[in-house]
Amino acid sequence: MAKEKAQKIPTINKLDNRIVSEHNDLIRSTANMTSLSLKLFEIAVSAMDSREKQPSHEVRINKEQIYNALGIKGTSKNQQLSKALNTLRKSSNFEITTEQNGEIHDIGITPVYYADNNYSSDYAVIRFAPEILPFITDLKKNFTQYQLNDILHLRNKYAVSMYRWFTMNYRQYEYYANSGKRREDQIEKYANPEITLEELRKLTGTEKKYSAFYDVRRYIIDPICNEITKHTKYNITYDRIKSGRKVVAIKFHISKKGEKKVEKDSVVSVSLADFLQNRYSQLLIGAGLLDMSKVTSDEKYRGTIVGTLYPAYDKFLKNADITDLDNHLHYVAQNMKQKPDNLARYLAKAIANYSEKRKQQKPKSSKGAAHKKARSTHVEEKKPAWLKATEYLKAQGFSEAEMDNNKRALELLINHFGKDSEQVTWYTHAYKNASKADIEALKQRIANRKKK
Repeated sequence: MAKEKAQKIPTINKLDNRIVSEHNDLIRSTANMTSLSLKLFEIAVSAMDSREKQPSHEVRINKEQIYNALGIKGTSKNQQLSKALNTLRKSSNFEITTEQNGEIHDIGITPVYYADNNYSSDYAVIRFAPEILPFITDLKKNFTQYQLNDILHLRNKYAVSMYRWFTMNYRQYEYYANSGKRREDQIEKYANPEITLEELRKLTGTEKKYSAFYDVRRYIIDPICNEITKHTKYNITYDRIKSGRKVVAIKFHISKKGEKKVEKDSVVSVSLADFLQNRYSQLLIGAGLLDMSKVTSDEKYRGTIVGTLYPAYDKFLKNADITDLDNHLHYVAQNMKQKPDNLARYLAKAIANYSEKRKQQKPKSSKGAAHKKARSTHVEEKKPAWLKATEYLKAQGFSEAEMDNNKRALELLINHFGKDSEQVTWYTHAYKNASKADIEALKQRIANRKKK
């Protein structure tokens, strides 16, 4: 019988550029341990593969790397390391609130149950308790990654715990700001998270210390903000939130050094009639990308589309045809699995990505050849779907009034253009789901187009 292959033990030889991955429940937990023990735990976690389903419980760490990272010096370095390992093993634990099978649990975990410092070896050995592994391995969602070096530069224990918490919030801010899956006010809360004093005391393990806010600010909040701002990539400031005269919570403000925050949506005032007459609106309606109920009833929805998205389309058309934009919008509509919460930002990002892709694919040529090619390949703006549909229905004897939610008109459009055509898509969105005001505006636009 073949001998089973031994499991490979993760080994750390250098601490540079190492990443720590931890479940958000662990980051929100109370770490009852010294700053030295917490850093030692983070070093060990950085050796683990966060994607591994059946990880090794044991890690080996180069002792010289530990000495340098934790500032252990002198002739008794082995003794100092043994003391730190024993403190981590015997006197350190996490108090974690987590959800399991739909139920909330408060769990206490001692993360390390074995530590070995062989004086004759170049490596120290740490073995994790099985209960901590779900929070540092096989991570698929609700986890945060950060640079180990940032934590190692922090001396204040509270700063180490809060750095993890700040990173968790700011990473969510970055993700949702670019995904369009949250409202603007929800996104801003991640970059400006609020925490009650009770929650702050629990997170920093100071529930029995500093009853007066003056002391909380002096010994916890100010050192946290100053040290993280000085030694990491974040700038941290805060405001006090009061109930009457009493400070009850803190609102932190997180920003990255040298990085501009994601721009806010630009909202302009636009009437329904003006919105519907805009050529970009017509293309979006034709592609079925707009929520017509919001178009007719929500002025902010219209204003965000015009203010945030349409300048991006203006920029795109400086180097493209209206046909390119129309084709792009239909491609987006066909490949969009679900409507994003922030449609304007989503579509603005989509056109920016498409524009960049076109630049990369554009072949190099001389000025003369490029000019000649531009003239020969220029595509005239085609009639939008709404105009083709209305002209066809008029040719079939329909008056403008008869086009309003007419089953026979829809059948004719399906038979002539096809069930999945732009014309049928436009009709079902523009007439069947539109308000009376919307329909009247569409009719007026048709009349104006015919006069030209």
